[in-house]
Amino acid sequence: MNREYAKMCVGHGWHGLVDELFDLAEKENFQVTQVKEKYGSLRIYADFLNEEQDKILSDLERRSFTMCEGCGVPAKAKTVGSWINVLCDSCRSINNAL
Repeated sequence: MNREYAKMCVGHGWHGLVDELFDLAEKENFQVTQVKEKYGSLRIYADFLNEEQDKILSDLERRSFTMCEGCGVPAKAKTVGSWINVLCDSCRSINNAL
């Protein structure tokens, strides 16, 4: 998986986290295999991680759970029907209008 494809798999608000992920992968020499949104947070799958790298990726995932996927501002997870997502009020109202 490459950086640009990973960015297409999540909202614009999480693109900075994806950049951090791929910068780290290049520096630390590990392979990102999948990036997606699941249960309201960023999910990262990678091969050839050591324990410290795994902790850093877990931190990226944790940070996404308090960051609007649409625009990146602080936000809280909300369950709507069976979907959990993290959107600020502005992005939530835009998504509900679609």
